[in-house]
Amino acid sequence: MDSSLKFEVRSLKLCAGALLILILSCSKQKTIEPDLMLDYYPLEVGHVVEYEVDSIIYNALFTTGKDTFAWVVREEITGMDTDLAGRTIYIFERTQRKPDETEFRLPLVGSRLIDGSRAELSFQNLRFVPLTFPPVVGKAWDGNAYITNTDSLRFYHDWNYRL
Repeated sequence: MDSSLKFEVRSLKLCAGALLILILSCSKQKTIEPDLMLDYYPLEVGHVVEYEVDSIIYNALFTTGKDTFAWVVREEITGMDTDLAGRTIYIFERTQRKPDETEFRLPLVGSRLIDGSRAELSFQNLRFVPLTFPPVVGKAWDGNAYITNTDSLRFYHDWNYRL
């Protein structure tokens, strides 16, 4: 076999091998979306949550110096709407009752939404960030970032939300 023919055969094998490697190395890459665990903050019409709440109020006027109050709070998502930014919001009603009563009363209305990696809650003209996603133990955020620090709202200043 002539040396130029050997060179051509060797070149052809080399090109075929390079082409094979190139073809095998090309593949569709799957984009893996991170699980933000949005199910931890369910938003769907009809979703109901009930929880027991207690509060201790300290006051020198009480005979014991403190008093304890307890309620059962119920929140139900009753509808959907769109806010001024074009985001879907979920309207909820919050009612409460004393533990020994059966009828819920004092309905208050608010809204909830998920915007990217944060949940937002608007209630009584205040907007909170009660949760960020994904929820991770030890994670901290400013849940009152949207609340202006005025004298009447100073109570909400410098809160540290943490899981």
